[in-house]
Amino acid sequence: MLNDNEFIIQSLNSNLFFLRTTRFYCLNIELSFFKNNMEYSNRAKELGRRCEELGRKIIDYTYGYIPEAAKKYQIYVTDYSLRSELLTEKLFDVDIDTGITEEQLNLKVGVSGVAPESLINNIIDANNEALEITVDFLSFAEEIINLLITNELFSYSYPELYNFMMRDVKQFQDDLTRIMERLRPDPVFSANSEFTYNTIMLEIVLFLRGFIDISEVKYLNDLNYFILSYPSLIRDYQTLPLTPENQKELTERSIAITERLRNLIAEMLERLLNAELYFIVEATMIDNFYTNVNYFYYLLKENESIGF
Repeated sequence: MLNDNEFIIQSLNSNLFFLRTTRFYCLNIELSFFKNNMEYSNRAKELGRRCEELGRKIIDYTYGYIPEAAKKYQIYVTDYSLRSELLTEKLFDVDIDTGITEEQLNLKVGVSGVAPESLINNIIDANNEALEITVDFLSFAEEIINLLITNELFSYSYPELYNFMMRDVKQFQDDLTRIMERLRPDPVFSANSEFTYNTIMLEIVLFLRGFIDISEVKYLNDLNYFILSYPSLIRDYQTLPLTPENQKELTERSIAITERLRNLIAEMLERLLNAELYFIVEATMIDNFYTNVNYFYYLLKENESIGF
């Protein structure tokens, strides 16, 4: 069972990462509709606003509860987040609250002693509010998908991207539920989580390959490496017996391929922000992908350190 400090730190890590991720999924949805479907854009904008408000509130609870590794691996915001937001504002004529990003960039590392009861209660309330947001997001995204596949609605974001966003938010929902029940990750949970995140990594690679300028042959080939490599890793998670030896090997393989993907996306983002590389989606979505990869890398390193 998680102690109070573990409960707080895991809650903060999960919320700070996923609320930001969901916020920019909402922005992608907001930008994907014509003016005659502004109802959906406005609903997405409102969901994003709720993520912003809760995210800002949670920042106030972080003093003394930010692990050094979380900052090191950039699981909340990245070196590219602020510039990605400013570029998206410029290209899409949208107003993004960059103040939250600046605050997250300035979060102080440190782990406190005994947690006050008031903080624990605030975290419990924040977790419940975050779960409500995930329920509303999943319902909203499913409504859009159903209308898209029956040709009753048009969105520049196609159904599989909505399905991806839903899977990612559902993973947050499951992880936050575990934290709220104060359950420690066990080997079975960790193996299932690594399997799910590796599947998400493959999906990110496939989206990057679809979004990037098709003249970028080098990056297309780089992405093809992951498209060819991930299926065997994912298959091994499904088929190999869950033994300590197998889990150690799978985690090590996941760390190696995830580190390589992190480096590739970081290079892409740097070139994107220098106007040397082009994608057909907003820069914040590419930065969102990068944060996703960073978060999985952080979890893998945590699993490695405790021997899962």
